[in-house]
Amino acid sequence: MKKQERRREEKGITLVALVVTIIVLIILAGVTLNIVLDNDGIINKTKEAVGDYENSQREEQEMLGEIENYMNNLGTGEERRRAYSKWIYSLTNK
Repeated sequence: MKKQERRREEKGITLVALVVTIIVLIILAGVTLNIVLDNDGIINKTKEAVGDYENSQREEQEMLGEIENYMNNLGTGEERRRAYSKWIYSLTNK
């Protein structure tokens, strides 16, 4: 008799544990989806970061093109070095 009572109690506890586990998993899934798909979620932040990176990369390429054009239009030797130093100083102190 005692074995049968114990088995019934164990089955009841197992069923309760299963239901609690399913509820916890549903809550975790909801929170995870909210974090990933929300307006401030991971996916949107990643898209913003990609845009910022591409803008920075484009600006850097433009600046390097300007430097190259400027260097190509300068004279040679000491005159070129002085003019280049002044130009770099003006770019960094905007």
